[in-house]
Amino acid sequence: MYDNYSPQDPIDTSAVDKVLIKSRNGIWLFGNVCWLFEICDKAIAIISGTHTSALDWVQLSVALVFFVGWLLLKPYWKSLGEERNEL
Repeated sequence: MYDNYSPQDPIDTSAVDKVLIKSRNGIWLFGNVCWLFEICDKAIAIISGTHTSALDWVQLSVALVFFVGWLLLKPYWKSLGEERNEL
């Protein structure tokens, strides 16, 4: 069944790298959408509410801090080299 397989055969890692990079970037972009939705939800709740408490402002502030932290976790593009235009 595996007679033609040799452990010394080179593995094409460029395709695997592209898939991993695309999935990492997709997860990061999905996280951006989630955090923006959360921030908008908290802001609308504060604006539309008749009684805003300090806890609402703390929750909004924490969401903003986490969102900025998430933006700083942007995936690194250098591993793609010139191929990043193909993605």
